[in-house]
Amino acid sequence: MIRKPFQREQTWRRYLRFWGPAPAADIDDEFAFHIQSKTDELIGKGWDPTDARREAERTFGPMRERKRECLMINEAQGKREARRVYGAGWWRDLRYATRVLWKTKVSTASAVLILAISTGASTAVFTVLDATIFKPLPVANADRLVRLQFRPDEPGAQPRDLSSKAIELLRGASHSLKQITRVGQNAVRERAHGEPDVNGAGGRSAICVTGNYFDVLGVHAQIGRTLQVSDDSLSADPHVAVASYGLWRERYGLSPEALGKKVYFGSVPFTIIGFLPEDYRPIRKGTAPSFYIPMAASKDVLPPVFAASPSCWTIGLLDEHITAKAASAELNVVWERLKKSVPTVTGRLITTDASRGIAAIEGERETSLFLVATVIGLMLLIGCVNVSCLLVARGAMRRNEFAIRRALGAGAVQILRQSLVESCLLALVGGGLGLALAASGERLLLAGLQWGNQPIDLTPDGRVLGFSLTITLAATIFCGIFPALQALRTQRLEIHREGQLRPLRSGKALIAMEVALSLVLLAAAGMFLRGVGNLRSVPVGFNPHDVSVIRLFPNYDKFPDGVSVERYLTAEASRLRDRLESIPGLERAAFANGMTFSGAISGYFLMRLDGPVDARGEQVNVNTVHVDDRFFDVLDIPVKSGRPFSRQDDATSDRVVILSESVARKLFGNQNPVGQRVSIGYASRSTITSTKVTAKIVGVAGDTRQRSLREPVVPTIYLPFWQPAAGRGWSAQTGIHIRTPRNAGDIAALIDKEIKAGGYPLSIFQSYALEDAVGASYQDDRIRMQATAIFASIALVLIVAGIYGLMAYAVKRRSREIGIRMAVGATSDQIVGLVLKDCMTVVAIGLTLGIPGALAVMRVLSAYVFELSPTDPATLGGAIALMLVTAGLAAAGPAWRSTQVNPVETLRTE
Repeated sequence: MIRKPFQREQTWRRYLRFWGPAPAADIDDEFAFHIQSKTDELIGKGWDPTDARREAERTFGPMRERKRECLMINEAQGKREARRVYGAGWWRDLRYATRVLWKTKVSTASAVLILAISTGASTAVFTVLDATIFKPLPVANADRLVRLQFRPDEPGAQPRDLSSKAIELLRGASHSLKQITRVGQNAVRERAHGEPDVNGAGGRSAICVTGNYFDVLGVHAQIGRTLQVSDDSLSADPHVAVASYGLWRERYGLSPEALGKKVYFGSVPFTIIGFLPEDYRPIRKGTAPSFYIPMAASKDVLPPVFAASPSCWTIGLLDEHITAKAASAELNVVWERLKKSVPTVTGRLITTDASRGIAAIEGERETSLFLVATVIGLMLLIGCVNVSCLLVARGAMRRNEFAIRRALGAGAVQILRQSLVESCLLALVGGGLGLALAASGERLLLAGLQWGNQPIDLTPDGRVLGFSLTITLAATIFCGIFPALQALRTQRLEIHREGQLRPLRSGKALIAMEVALSLVLLAAAGMFLRGVGNLRSVPVGFNPHDVSVIRLFPNYDKFPDGVSVERYLTAEASRLRDRLESIPGLERAAFANGMTFSGAISGYFLMRLDGPVDARGEQVNVNTVHVDDRFFDVLDIPVKSGRPFSRQDDATSDRVVILSESVARKLFGNQNPVGQRVSIGYASRSTITSTKVTAKIVGVAGDTRQRSLREPVVPTIYLPFWQPAAGRGWSAQTGIHIRTPRNAGDIAALIDKEIKAGGYPLSIFQSYALEDAVGASYQDDRIRMQATAIFASIALVLIVAGIYGLMAYAVKRRSREIGIRMAVGATSDQIVGLVLKDCMTVVAIGLTLGIPGALAVMRVLSAYVFELSPTDPATLGGAIALMLVTAGLAAAGPAWRSTQVNPVETLRTE
């Protein structure tokens, strides 16, 4: 009756001492032992048990005082001994774990590599996702910032930024917004002028902001001051600028004397009045402007077309006592009220949280990044399952070792602690190597997203690191100590035969799960692969190979006074084209006003004037491109009927037009439209008026894609580059298409040299290869395809490693059975079939589990791929076939090794 509580206490304390010795508990055990021994002695002499217990306690003396004396005398020595025993135990476990892992080099290296790839890839993707989208702005008023946009009433219309007029109306009518600021989207470049650049680092960028921009964010200058409302006015003199901390450090060495320095944008001087703090980050992630200048100065530094209507983000600062939900409701009411009284206010107001700033990656690219993150999450799960399979299989092989160690005196807790140390060491090595790989993976991912040179802060956040390491440690530790946990379930020695191991303990269940997950990933990769293949097979209607596009911008300050802008630019463009075609290596050149695959579509309409009465007046919305007489030849666009433009189609001749095939079919059906007359008009959104001109159709050209391979053919008409445009005049941006095998950058440098030498009133705005522009139209599809293909390949490698390890273990476990079969006459083919059957059974179970998941993923991804069925049988069948081939290759090695078993040696050793 007295021993049971004491034994339960001993067992409880033994488990508590898992992390080290407990000196006070040992003293209690020692005192209890002596009292119990004295009690047993007295009971043996005939004492009553109760009296014997009382006499033993009286003889021993006051236990509390004796215990205090022992603790006081041995406190220092006990602490030192505890630390020594505690440290020695863990150090011994660590050395033993190192030896065990080093002994099994192949499995250890496989586990470390899998953990490194999984951890590194997941950390890289989630770091980029956090840096470009989720990380909050480090400004004081971040939690009160909202972004204001409106969505037009047209079906499928995307959100647009507010106009300055709409912002003024909101500012006066809303009580939820304390302030509203605007941030320009168009950057201007600093030019070397006047004062020399200290470090020769010219060309820094600046963006235009309203004077209250820094007040809205709650940002104060490190030295000097930030912009004020008084700086943002047309009468402000002189122009002022606020510079970044990076520019202050790099150019001026953090010297306070930098205040008051002059910088130039174009020919306009700006005075630096302050420098921002080091921890400031722009509201638009992925940008790092060196200067901030007042919005009112945009008319002096931006080209006229941008200065007249600058593209801006609108950011509002909520009142301290207004919640975001209440503010959104109030703003919607105000917007609906304004729509009734102001004709230019249309659509629906959209209020979104701006506490994280404006994401560096939006739209399709953001979707691509999230899809990559989902794939990476699946990849991390596959990696953890694969490592778990290796550890479970290895632990199953060590169950006899655990049983023998327990028989020799090792406690179950010691075995558990030893397994925990091995798992932690494996996880830390693999996780640490993965974090080292993550740094390069982040930059590779940004490069794939075409953001490789953007100033995005990729310092891993604690949340990202914690997520990746927690998943890795949890999977590794649990599966590492799982076999040891089995040792705690019994108190007797059990030497297991290998054939007695269950499928879960041998890793078969985990391999089946890994096959199922890998099938899902392969199906996703197959969907994107086939989608990109479909996109690449779409005809574009022209030949983009070896065509460089140089976008030009008019320099209006170089125009002679009193000249017609359109006529003057046309003459200068003609002169420049003739000069370029005389340069060796430039085969053909053509000017166009309206760039192919630039993303812009002009809003013209076309009406038929000739023919039957019932066909007249039919209106077709078209995209309009102004091209010269060599455009169709340079781009190899076929003119199906009629003729292309000639140099005589100028301002002195009758207006002519070339229709695309789709426009000709809509207006004229199967009739030949050449020689017919049409009315061309342009509707102005601001004045709700239109300008119409009459033109004669001289040709029909083949249909071409204008913006994207995904979109249908846009009905297009072509107008002569040398004739005045209908209603709109000269476009602010034009460009020249040059067919040449030379690099677009080299061509741009050559043209820039010719422009400066010839004094042309033009400057280069952008240069690119037309083939790259076509490829960029499905860049997001390629990103998804490449990402899923890469990680599906890694998954296949993991599958090979997992199945190979499992089959190798199975062959070793069944070597006695194989030896007996061979001794009684089994052939090599039968032995190979036995091993492959075991492998394919596991794979078949995994495929059966994975097919429903693959079909579900294919259905979800069908919205992101081009012209592919949600249940495409070729994609699913290809993924299953590839998985079967991979499994067969992985099992081939162990199957061949099974035929090399020597029956005599096997039976002798077993």
